[in-house]
Amino acid sequence: MRKKNKLIFYLGGIVAPYFFINIWMISGIVITYIPFPPFIDPIIIFIIFPILGFKYIRKFHRYQLRKYIRDLEQSSKEKISSLAQNWWIFHLVLLVLNILVIIPALISVKTNPVGEIKQGLIYGVRECATRNYDKQTIRFSDVQSFQLNYQRFKIQSLDPNTCFKARAFPTTDLNNWFEIEMDEDTGAVTKTCGDSSKSGCEEGNTW
Repeated sequence: MRKKNKLIFYLGGIVAPYFFINIWMISGIVITYIPFPPFIDPIIIFIIFPILGFKYIRKFHRYQLRKYIRDLEQSSKEKISSLAQNWWIFHLVLLVLNILVIIPALISVKTNPVGEIKQGLIYGVRECATRNYDKQTIRFSDVQSFQLNYQRFKIQSLDPNTCFKARAFPTTDLNNWFEIEMDEDTGAVTKTCGDSSKSGCEEGNTW
């Protein structure tokens, strides 16, 4: 094997799994900030991403093996297979380590009651806009996102005849109330909150 090919082989074996797994980890963190419904995030991160990642890693792995087996003599195939096994072991160890890092991060995002209720309000007005576009009723009670059970908050109607505005009231004194309103005609969204000194509420009582 030429020195250049050796360098590519060993460097690829070290860098490739780290590269692919960290793309998965970073993508998973990014996904948590996209306003998908709460049950969608785990499906994307822990089912779809690993399936796609495994598919493309296997393609890379097979390409690497074919290339270097082709460049070597027949007697060196066992050595290449051994290197491939070590490559996968290294990959699995990195996978476990990254999961140990990403799962606590995801749990902290999903168990943050302020972040959760904000997402619930956003999902609610988006669902309302979709219903309005589809010529369906737009009463507050028609929107499922407003009816879910949230940690330390309860979303209530400001006007039962419309779902374009709602307020999340805290169940304890430690939290703020958060309100959202979407202009039915322009789609402009206004977000207000009760106390800028408390978590999740910015200066000017907005969020």
